[in-house]
Amino acid sequence: MRRSTLFAAALGVATLAFWAVMFTSPPVTEAGAIPGIDIRNLTLAAHPRTAEPYDAF
Repeated sequence: MRRSTLFAAALGVATLAFWAVMFTSPPVTEAGAIPGIDIRNLTLAAHPRTAEPYDAF
């Protein structure tokens, strides 16, 4: 019983510490879309063999 209580307490402290860090200093996203890239031209240049019904073009 003591082990499970200690484990639950440790898990609770670790979870609290994790969320405290995420709320105070969240990770910064560095990925983003490159302006000026034309996806339609890339798709047409690929010469797809089959036109699936879910294709955008």
